[in-house]
Amino acid sequence: MDSSNKETITEIDQWLETVRWEPAPGNEPQGQAYESKADILLYGGKPYGGKSDLQLGLARNEHFNSLLLRRTFPELKRGFVPRSIDFYGDRKHFNASENVWRIDGKRIEFGYGQNRDDFLRYKGPNYDLIEIDEASEIARFDDGSTPIDLLLPWNRTTIQKQRVRMVLGTNPGGTGEEWLVEYFGPWLDTEHHNPAEFGELRWFIRNEEGVIVDVEPNTKGSKSRTFIASSWKDNPYAAPEYESNLDILPEPLRSQLKLGLWGVGKDDDRWQVIPSAWVRTAQARWLERDVDHFDSVGVDVAYGGKDKTVFAGKVGSWFAKLKKHEGKTTPDGQSAAGFLKSFIKGNPRVSIDATGYGASCYDFAKEFCNASSFIASTGSKEKDKTGRLGFANLRAEVYWKFREALDPASGEDIALPPDQELLSDLCSARWRLAASAKIQIEPKVDIIKRLGRSPDDADAVVLAWYEAPKAVLGYEEPAYESQAKSSNSVWGR
Repeated sequence: MDSSNKETITEIDQWLETVRWEPAPGNEPQGQAYESKADILLYGGKPYGGKSDLQLGLARNEHFNSLLLRRTFPELKRGFVPRSIDFYGDRKHFNASENVWRIDGKRIEFGYGQNRDDFLRYKGPNYDLIEIDEASEIARFDDGSTPIDLLLPWNRTTIQKQRVRMVLGTNPGGTGEEWLVEYFGPWLDTEHHNPAEFGELRWFIRNEEGVIVDVEPNTKGSKSRTFIASSWKDNPYAAPEYESNLDILPEPLRSQLKLGLWGVGKDDDRWQVIPSAWVRTAQARWLERDVDHFDSVGVDVAYGGKDKTVFAGKVGSWFAKLKKHEGKTTPDGQSAAGFLKSFIKGNPRVSIDATGYGASCYDFAKEFCNASSFIASTGSKEKDKTGRLGFANLRAEVYWKFREALDPASGEDIALPPDQELLSDLCSARWRLAASAKIQIEPKVDIIKRLGRSPDDADAVVLAWYEAPKAVLGYEEPAYESQAKSSNSVWGR
């Protein structure tokens, strides 16, 4: 190498030492993750979203004593180390024997670990930033603990006003996915009773029984968590052929990486009415559309309480984003009907769950739209697609018919909006084969106990799919009035 080239490299290294890393232009998730106030952040979901760059940038810009980890030493040498040289410049600041950068009074240490003893090596020192890259590749340890459990006590500082945080970057799949889905349940668990939006902060603390529970924001001793989804589509530096490369992967790896699906390998309950994978497929098919009319609308009404009044509109097999109103904003049928009137586009068939509080809404709605009331406990004479199984009531029929439509082999190609609550709701119901070979869906109150809320989103969507002219006109007393009063709508038995 001649002297001119050496001088050029030296100049580049000197420039890298002074330049401040910033999230990639246009990569909004990376920028959101950089600015997140979460004590413990999970970032990723799909490949090439800029996870490693985020971690290296945070260590260089925002922290004084950082620990960056991979599962094995070879992975560390192939990943963090060469990328850090691109980031930080002159190798003179890097001690290869210690795997430590020392720049401007800051210490950035690289490490690795795949079992409990590996992580115990890092106890003692203060690390105001701890980061794990590809965290899903690290399995839960034999004693039930996780890497977070063993590292969190050392995520601390003595520097006044210095922020302390932990950042995990990873995609679905791997032996550690199960504990990650558990730890970040509100964002990753499709059946979580209280799902959270990406980037939303939730606070958790270990109670007297040693169980981690969610608590009010900023409760003393609590730590905040969040998950921010990223993708190669957000990364302006991603190669254009990257998506097609993912298509050649076998399932479930393809869905895990291309669609960012957590828990794909997790088995559904054997009696689950609608398979989770079918809902995810329908949501992955969805695209934003601007429509001037709906073919049909489904309405699930809540009067006060913690449940929601939900409107679902569809055109063909495409469903619009759900419109949700807190129950306190619809204290009576007239207010619910008012929101419905503003939601309707064109002259759709409107099916309103009148098995309880929705009856009054129906009375008002039939004055301005093509409304039908849906009585869940009504009998059914229909059969499933095999022609062998009947249905215990209308509720069982419409849910099962929607299940059949969601089957990828059906050709219906239903497109559902990417809504975590909707996915959770649709996957919540269980069924059994009752007398006379009839399919029966479990009572609504049982779903509420397991889900922690009423599956309002699912009810609205299923009603929108249901052919409204078949709905029962008029109103009859539900079979379980006492349950209906406690849960807004029982939807029969």
